[in-house]
Amino acid sequence: MCAFLGLTCLSKDKKTIFILSYAGTLLLLSRNPVSLPYRFVEFLAFPVCILAGVGLYKVALSKKAKYLLIIFLIAFAQGYWYTEKYQPVISEEEKTAFTWLNSTSVEGHTVISEWRTAPVLAYFSERMTVKGAYEFGAFMLGERTEDTKLFYTEYSEYVILKYDISYVYYGIEEKKYTLKPPFDNVYSTSQTSFHFCRQ
Repeated sequence: MCAFLGLTCLSKDKKTIFILSYAGTLLLLSRNPVSLPYRFVEFLAFPVCILAGVGLYKVALSKKAKYLLIIFLIAFAQGYWYTEKYQPVISEEEKTAFTWLNSTSVEGHTVISEWRTAPVLAYFSERMTVKGAYEFGAFMLGERTEDTKLFYTEYSEYVILKYDISYVYYGIEEKKYTLKPPFDNVYSTSQTSFHFCRQ
């Protein structure tokens, strides 16, 4: 809402076309093929914030500054309703499993898991994941996605060798594939398990 207000204010003044062109350029750059497909929303935040700031500034300078409170309350309510629905990314049980891997596995081992799990698994275990933390999957995201699906569907030896996978994670997201990993179970709880597949 604030961004549309800023856009309206800027479009009336020819001197501010530079700011509009800058915001538009950021939006176009966010669609480049190098960035991850879903990252454009994060890049979009920059031009939206610029326009929202301009909108709020114009309102503050006018005699309608009292409307800033109403705008703030509406924006706050929308943000609260959106975030209130969300639960933590992982449960305590999953966090315990990931830290267990950190304390029992050798650094350098690669773990495979679904993409929702991978970044958090990589953070708590300090082990490389096939998908997840940006440095491990940014430039081959499509290929890694297909390989992950193939692995959890057939438990292909090809995927194990390709990514030098040592541990297979089988948790809430991975259970949608139904087939439990046919490897040695080295850690197990009601929601999670780790399976060792190769040295």
